[in-house]
Amino acid sequence: MQHFASLVSLKNNLVSDEELQRSKALLQGFKESGGLLPPGASDADMWEARRKVSSVLHPDTGEPIPLPFRMSAFMPVNLPVTAGMLLSTTVPSQLFFQWLNQTYNSAFNYANRNATVPTDYAQLGLSYAVATGTAVGAAFGLGKVVSKLQARLGSGAAAGAGAGVAPPQSFGLKLLTRGMPWFAVATAGAVNALAMRYKEGM
Repeated sequence: MQHFASLVSLKNNLVSDEELQRSKALLQGFKESGGLLPPGASDADMWEARRKVSSVLHPDTGEPIPLPFRMSAFMPVNLPVTAGMLLSTTVPSQLFFQWLNQTYNSAFNYANRNATVPTDYAQLGLSYAVATGTAVGAAFGLGKVVSKLQARLGSGAAAGAGAGVAPPQSFGLKLLTRGMPWFAVATAGAVNALAMRYKEGM
């Protein structure tokens, strides 16, 4: 069932303009008739029309949400970015993918914002800077911590193992190295959502 739901979500990215217009017309006819099914339409047709409209149009503005920032596109767009963060072996590449991830998250949060709340673009820019700065800062700071631990543990292990022998990396250090991208993303993700959309709860 979960795999089926994922496939349906991905299918929402393929809704054409013609399908969208037909779905809007069906829903409008249903509304104007006081809840009666339009001629030739079934209950399943109405649910399908609702799925297409709600996946493409912003609920407040009624305007189409750009494809990369729709809810149904969040997973496929994030896959290569997440892979880049996890597979990065240098600090510069890690910082780049952290910045890219938070830039996308900021745009996603803005595209799906509560549009009934007026947008302050100066505040929006500041929120973006805070979110991306947190991600890059967390990744850079944790990278420095890992490097120092590697150097300290490596020098001690090398002294005991003898010259020319590469010291094995401890399990704890491996866990910290692999967990660094996740921690930076989790921290920055929380800051991003709070910074970009905190006014919606006021």
